[in-house]
This record gives sequence, C-alpha cells and structure tokens, in this order.
Amino acid sequence: TDKLVCPVPGEDNIVRVSGIGSGLRYIISGTTTFMQLNEISKQYFSGTLDQFETVLDWGVGCARVMRQFWEAGPAIGLKKSKEQNIIGLDIDPINIEWSKVNMGNKGSYELLSLDGFDLADGEVDFLYGISVMTHLTEHNQYFWLEEIARVVKPGGCVILTVHGEFAYYRHPRMIATPFVERTGFYDSCPDQAIGKDRDTYYRATFHAREYLREHWTRDFEILDFIPVANAFLQDFVVMRR
Repeated sequence: TDKLVCPVPGEDNIVRVSGIGSGLRYIISGTTTFMQLNEISKQYFSGTLDQFETVLDWGVGCARVMRQFWEAGPAIGLKKSKEQNIIGLDIDPINIEWSKVNMGNKGSYELLSLDGFDLADGEVDFLYGISVMTHLTEHNQYFWLEEIARVVKPGGCVILTVHGEFAYYRHPRMIATPFVERTGFYDSCPDQAIGKDRDTYYRATFHAREYLREHWTRDFEILDFIPVANAFLQDFVVMRR
C-alpha cells in the first residue's frame, strides 16, 4: 500500500466497474491491464506508453487502469513527462466524481456525453477502451467507432476489448452462441452495473472475429487479436488508425 498514489475506491465504486468489489482485485487487475497495454504498445507501436503525448482512457471508471501511469509505470521504468496528457472519460457520473475527488492531479477526468467526445479531431495518440465495446449495442458501437476515428490521429494506436469466442461459448446456457455464429454479434443481455435506467444502453455484448474484420476496418487496420487476455475473459483488439 505504500506504493499507492491515491486511495482505493470503496466496494460500491468497484462493483460498478468490475462486478466484484475487492480492493485487492481492483489493484491487481488494473496493474495487469496496464502492463499488458504497455507490452502491446512495445510490440506493435515501437515504444512504451510514455511515448504518447495524449492518452485517452475511454471508460475510465474509478481509474482502475489509469492510476497505474503513476503507480506501476515508474516501477517498470516508464518516465511520464510533464507534457504527457492523460485523459479519463466515462458515462458513469458516480465514478467520475470519485476520480475527480481522489485522483488529485493524476490525469484529468470528465463525464462523457452520449453525444460523443468533447475533443478536437486528431487530438489523441493512444486510446484504450477496456470493457467498453463489451457493453454497447450495435448502433452505438458504430457511432463510437466513428468518434474514435475522429479524435485519434492517423497512425495512432487504438486498443479495445471484446467478448470473443471464449466468452460466448462459456456464456450461461450458451444462449449467445447461435446468435454470434449466425450474425457475428449479440447484444440482447441488459447490464445494470451503472443503474437500471441505463440498461437499454449498457448491455453485455459478444463479437466474432470475422464480424470485427468486416465491420471495424473502415477507419482502422486490425493488427492483432489477443484472445482471453483481459481478465481471462475478453480479447484485446489491437488497431492502428
């Protein structure tokens, strides 16, 4: 705990992000994801996370991953410069408020409108969205892909996670499987983690790889799929703008 730069959120905040309110799991999973993002950046974008001038954590929640720029980052030799701009956005007002109050000057945090990013075209060098596309309807997924393409500069890095083959084959009673195998996408499971009033927008969704290759590549080049790497459940989709 002497390595922590900010408080650990309460159980209620963590549950809104991961469904399980363990502070230890929050720290371990956030550190693991941060380290994975750094390794992906090294392999596919020729450098560590501190090379990017502007980083956007899309779906930041209570800073589970983003805080690691100041905690795990220095431990592995990352040297965040004063000029590096790290932004956290989320549609969850409760966790954004927690982050604003508790993260101090460790990044900036703003409530995200459903109408898109309040960012300039090409402003972002590196965008990651951990368990965001796993919650969006097909219509909203296309909208946000267009927004990501707008704010990420050409050549920029985008890393998103999806529920891929492993996730939909292990789904309870495998009810998602026939839909994903037939159409490549399934979004009929409401998720009430951030409130019952949001469950028509906030879903549990599943993707097949061929669907991603067909529908996510208008503005992006898919560089790789890394299966079951995020939380032993979700796949990383590594893309270049």
